[in-house]
Amino acid sequence: MKEKTIQERVDEYRAKVNEKLEGLPEAGAIVYSTIYDGNFPVNLTQRANNVYDAYVAFKMGVDLLGEVFGVTLERDVPNAAPPKPTPVSDKFEQDFPTYEDVDGVESSEVTSINILPQPDDKVTIEFMKDGLKYPVAKINKWPNERVQSFLAKVTTQDVTKPAEVKLSCTVYWKQGKEFAPGKHYKDILKVE
Repeated sequence: MKEKTIQERVDEYRAKVNEKLEGLPEAGAIVYSTIYDGNFPVNLTQRANNVYDAYVAFKMGVDLLGEVFGVTLERDVPNAAPPKPTPVSDKFEQDFPTYEDVDGVESSEVTSINILPQPDDKVTIEFMKDGLKYPVAKINKWPNERVQSFLAKVTTQDVTKPAEVKLSCTVYWKQGKEFAPGKHYKDILKVE
């Protein structure tokens, strides 16, 4: 028996799906994603009778939008400012010691940070990881100067201005106060 070509398999798939979907009032498949025009997010939906056609139409449409308007499926997030090449002071090391292999200390890999300035010269830092919707850890309303010192080993990014920047690092934390049954705040200890 001759092996079917991809086109023959696609045609067979379409025929079977269209037969099953006949008479249904809605599309049999929907592809949904966020695309970016610059860094501006735009939600895009493509409907079709079946998954294959919905995806193909979506992919073709996004490719065409990319050629015409320059849209992409990913945001262009700038890199964080690099740390200063000078060694960090001994006081910093005392304030933020090494935590590898210490009981109760956990770590999370970070791919970017969100800098959210707050009133009264304070700042919130969200430590993000690609693929996750929520931060893996968060500094909440610390004084600007303290946060700038805290981040000195990994970046000199100005924490007084809002930004989302790429930053590959590890954040160390301990389980803090419980805020809901079984859910605890993360007490941030160090970032490197």
